[in-house]
Amino acid sequence: MPETLLTSAEVARRVGVSRQTVRNWAVSGELAAIRLPGRGLLRFDPADVERLLQTLATDQSPVAS
Repeated sequence: MPETLLTSAEVARRVGVSRQTVRNWAVSGELAAIRLPGRGLLRFDPADVERLLQTLATDQSPVAS
């Protein structure tokens, strides 16, 4: 696991979408998420976010139809 995980807000800013979209991707499995113990907050590996950005850059939808 990387030392620095991203919040849904940080991912949203990097990708240019809403935090809800990031959460939807996490729930659907399109973006791997780590659920923290306790409050259950989501965190994201920067490498997974980079893969998502590459997918978006090639105009492929990250969300299954």
